Amino acid sequence: MPWYQLKYLSSIDAVETVEAADPDEAEGLARLRLLFSEPGLAIAIVCDGCELRRIIQQPRDRAGDLQR
Repeated sequence: MPWYQLKYLSSIDAVETVEAADPDEAEGLARLRLLFSEPGLAIAIVCDGCELRRIIQQPRDRAGDLQR
């Protein structure tokens, strides 16, 4: 399986390396990390130095639903 980097692009500016079957699985792993994060946290999914995708934690309203 290939290795992907999850680059946390907010104030923490950290990188985590994960093993995943494909970019979709890497994105799923990144989305799991966003479940309990602060709104606005962004994670870039990188493979071989190339950014494949970027996901951003959206703010939630009082009912816990994502704001659009």
